[in-house]
Parts: sequence; C-alpha cells; structure tokens
Amino acid sequence: MSSKIHRLEGDISAVSNELEFFLHNITADVVLKENTGQLELSHEVNLVDTIELMISMAQNVGELNTIAVSMIRQLHDLVEKMGGNLYAGSSLLRDTSDREPSWYRTTCLSHTLAQGFLTTGSQQLVIGVAREGAGTQSGEVFGMRLYNFLRQLTPLILSLSATSPYRYHEGNLQDSGYQSHRPRRYQTMSSRLPAVMFSSPRIDTLEQFETHLQQVSDAVNHDLRAGRLDSNDAELYRNREERTYAPFAILAPHQIYSWVRIRPDHANADAIFSLELRVSDISSNTETIQSINSFITGLSYYASVYGFEILNESIAPLGLANAELFPTLLQVARDGLDTSVGNGRSRQSIRSLIPCLVQFASEGLAHRGIAPEQMQQELARILAEGTDASIVRTFVESVHATPAQLEAFLIQLLTASVTKSDTSERSI
Repeated sequence: MSSKIHRLEGDISAVSNELEFFLHNITADVVLKENTGQLELSHEVNLVDTIELMISMAQNVGELNTIAVSMIRQLHDLVEKMGGNLYAGSSLLRDTSDREPSWYRTTCLSHTLAQGFLTTGSQQLVIGVAREGAGTQSGEVFGMRLYNFLRQLTPLILSLSATSPYRYHEGNLQDSGYQSHRPRRYQTMSSRLPAVMFSSPRIDTLEQFETHLQQVSDAVNHDLRAGRLDSNDAELYRNREERTYAPFAILAPHQIYSWVRIRPDHANADAIFSLELRVSDISSNTETIQSINSFITGLSYYASVYGFEILNESIAPLGLANAELFPTLLQVARDGLDTSVGNGRSRQSIRSLIPCLVQFASEGLAHRGIAPEQMQQELARILAEGTDASIVRTFVESVHATPAQLEAFLIQLLTASVTKSDTSERSI
C-alpha cells in the first residue's frame, strides 16, 4: 500500500504493554532483587504472587511484539532459574486471605478494591497519540476520536482475550459461568466506590475529560468525608515528604479505573496524551498477546489514514456510541464470541463482526510496513477453536482439575509458548 496516501487524521507516537503474570513457588520481591535491570519489572497491589512486566515506548506494534515475546521469555527463564514458575490468566488460583495489599493512593480509598486486585491480572496496551500528525486533523481531535472508537471496541477485545472461567473459592475451582470473570470481579471490587469512577463515558475533548475527572474526584471526596468508604485512613493521611494522599482537590488520571483510560499526564515531546486499553485478560499464549496488540493498533493505524467512519459503522451493531459499556461487557464476559448484538432481525454474534475488522487492521499494519499474517492466523484460530477460556474449561472438565492442577496446566501452556517462540526466532 502506498505510503503517499493522504492521512486524514493524526498519528500514533508509540505503543507499550503492561503484562501482569502470576508466580508459583517464588515471591515477587525475590524476582525483583534478582533482576539486574534487563527487565522493567514491578509489583502491583499483590506483593507476593504477581509481577508486572512493562515494555515501554516501542515505535510501532511490530517492534512491541518482538520485544514483548523476548522479554516474556527472559522473565520466564529468570523465574525458572530461581526455582519458581510463571503463568498467565486473569485469575490467581490460590487463597489470598492472608495477603496484605500494598496501599497505593487509589486502592487505599477502599479495602474492598485493594483486596480485589490481589487476584486479578491483565494485558494492557498503551497507545501514545502523536502531538503532531501528518493529516488534516491531528493531536487532540484524532486522540479523542480514537478513544471513543476504542471504548466501543472493548467488548469485542474481551471476547477474544477471555481466559478465566474459573475462580478460586474455599480450596476449590468454582465455575463462574462466564468466559471471563474480570468484569464481574471489577463490579465486586468497586462496590464501595462511586460507580462513575469505573465508567468509560463518551468524551470528545480534553476539556470534557478534565470535567469528568473532577466529577469523579468530587464523588469520591464526598463519600470519603461521609465515611462511606472502607478506606485505610492511616495510609491516606500519612505524611510523605510533607504531603498526604488526602484530602485531595482532584485525582490523577491513573487513579480512575475506566476500561479505556485517558492519560494527559503521559504527554511528552511526541505525544499529546496516551490511551490505556485495560479490558483484556492475559493469555498463556504469546501469539495471542501479540495478536491482541496488532489488532487494536492496526485498527488505530487504519483510522489515521482513512478516518473512523467505516470503523464506527463496523461496530455499530454493538450499540455503544453513546451508551454505558458495563452491561455489554458483562454480557460478553458471559457469552464470549457468541454474544448476540443488534436489534430484531439484524441481530448477529460478536464473532461475525471480527473478520471485517481484522481486514481493516491488516490494512493498517501493512500501511506501516508490518506483516499482518501472524495476527490474521491467530485470530482465525481463536474464531475456529475458541479462546483460552474454552481451552481451560475443556481441561478442567476432562480431569476434574484442582486449583493446583489448573495452575500447573497454565504454567505448562506458557512454557510451551515461550519455547515455541524461542525456537521460531532461532530458526529465522
């Protein structure tokens, strides 16, 4: 495809991943001490069982995918060298009742929220929106249109990435009845906080976002002052270099939990802000992780060249242009790719929407010189064979698996995927 095609919109400055993995037979602090700086690692609220791998500021999604697989393999090998194991999925398969969560600024507003983060993991994609684009509508205009498109796309991404039909409960695996229990988990976690803190409304300008952020902050402040939150007051009001977390005038952008999060605080010389897509479960298959990255970013590249009109038409059956996301996310979390959307005789499954979008994403990738075949093949496999949730449910039902057996199975899946990617790279 010719690079001389006139770009209608703005551009993408960089892409990043935040990948949350679970640890077996080793703790996060030990892994962090052993890491000599070759990997960008951190722990989230769970200081024992989880490790977050960050891949920052790749110039394009092809570069991101290459780096991601290499770093996942390095992390896997580091953990195994130390006698532990690494696995992925959106649900930790062990008891965390004796875990004390790390109290970050937002999570200390609610003990329920902090406890919920002990057992959740995800694949997050961060897209930097270029400050200067090559088209007629750059920067903020493109970024806000991309935000509004991606917020409608989230149910479809969840349907492809679902990995967690089971959760740990009283020493056993409990079938949630869902393909992904992530949205339901968030519903429980957020029960003590204002619902607006977790919403992803339509927003058309950065000024509107600041108004939304202030409304969220005011609602949280109101409930905090009224004693409605199960907050950790000792942590909230503790002095840190002559300042405290509370009281606060306005929350920081990273302190709200919308499914697509706008981050003006990520502005730099190249980016006016970034967008964080936070709805994806994380797969034990590195090719699925890559394909989710490529699919979302490929659609973003397509929009930068051709605009959003045909993309918005393609996802119109979801009915989310101005609607609240959460009811649809719950439906998709339960029914996955077979979720029925649309009205009357025009109803169709989410599965049927994906091939057309894959084609648009492929065109976007090809325009940037990135081969789309890996994404095409992996998403075609998922449509034909099912998501990780199907694989997990088949395994558990076939052997009546215990939590330990499922954990071992997920460890095996990730190890096989990492070994396959290593062999593929060495064979090139």
